Amino acid sequence: MDLSCVGLLLVSVTMVTSDVETGNTANVLWDNGCQDEVIRPEACGASHICKCNKTSRTPFQVDCSSRHLRVVPIGFPPNTTWINLDRNQISILPRDMLWGTPSLVTIVISTNNVTTIPPDLFSNSTMLRHVIIRFHALA
Repeated sequence: MDLSCVGLLLVSVTMVTSDVETGNTANVLWDNGCQDEVIRPEACGASHICKCNKTSRTPFQVDCSSRHLRVVPIGFPPNTTWINLDRNQISILPRDMLWGTPSLVTIVISTNNVTTIPPDLFSNSTMLRHVIIRFHALA
């Protein structure tokens, strides 16, 4: 066993446990046989990375386009109706990325590096009407 990864393993397990306790999703990705902690940035909130707007036309819009994101952010507000993840470097769509967004109507995931889409990705999105996915290397 490579002992250089042991400390990182303990930090990663602690992070997952604390995230589960607070209701957030796990945010650990695996890389090079060692667990590297990858914090998924917060979409909206105190340390947000996306532009979050309430407009007269739609209750809540989250624009995460062109943010050089490698992972999908967490913390989309429950009243989000529109999410734009266009023009980033996202390669993995976590199956939990849309949990807690029951009002979502439109999502744009174009121009990223996505190769597969989890079969149940949209299963909890009962209001979803528009999914825009183009310019990927989908298998």
